[in-house]
Amino acid sequence: MYGVFKRKKVIFYLLSFLAAICSVAFAVSLLSKGTGKEAPKDSNSVCVSFLKGKKVSVTEDKPVSIETTSIKKEQSEVFSEYNELQKKQGFDLSAYSGKTVTKYTYRVTDRKRNDLVAVVFLYDGKIIGGDIHCIGADGYMTGFDGETV
Repeated sequence: MYGVFKRKKVIFYLLSFLAAICSVAFAVSLLSKGTGKEAPKDSNSVCVSFLKGKKVSVTEDKPVSIETTSIKKEQSEVFSEYNELQKKQGFDLSAYSGKTVTKYTYRVTDRKRNDLVAVVFLYDGKIIGGDIHCIGADGYMTGFDGETV
């Protein structure tokens, strides 16, 4: 059991590290190229409505961050494991390999912890995946139902 917990923790840290790298790359691309194609203005309301439908309350109905990221064509083991979580929720990120997607991150307010965020990925205004995860030192990740692992 300890090995499973350690493995999940390693996956969480790897995903967090990848998200940080994507954020820096996105900031650099904004400085060098401008904003490019932006997500439709109603995308936030699509995400918030989706989360409310999953019984997830978020802070002030506005995201903590909005970023663009690319889903790599070469799929790593970490991606495969993350995509398994997506498949359990009815999504499949592998269908978006090589595509640039928009990542909306919200603070979750309706759970026992105050260090949870909900991430929603959109492609062309359509929700294609996401998760709820803890940004604390004892981080973990679940599906939108708070239980899917």
